[in-house]
Amino acid sequence: MAIEKELLHEMIEKLSDSDKKTAFDFLQYLLERAKKKTTSWDENDIRDNQLETRAVIDSIQHEVAGIKRKITGLRESAATKQDLQFYDMKISEHEREIFKIKQQ
Repeated sequence: MAIEKELLHEMIEKLSDSDKKTAFDFLQYLLERAKKKTTSWDENDIRDNQLETRAVIDSIQHEVAGIKRKITGLRESAATKQDLQFYDMKISEHEREIFKIKQQ
């Protein structure tokens, strides 16, 4: 499957600096792997595969940590059911007062 270079450049530009380092390491690994034309798994291939796996895991952990921070922020800033009930009650009270004033 052929992928345009521009698409790869756009994807890399959207990454954070730490993720760019991970992407760089992974691309470097792919280039080194492409240079080798071995058909069997030797210790270096296993080590490289482990490094690749660690890079992917690190990237995923970084993304998960960011998502957790966002969720925590949303939870802290979101209105609770009790908040909404309170606002509803206050709005109803004010509506009644406004109605009474208009009736006078």
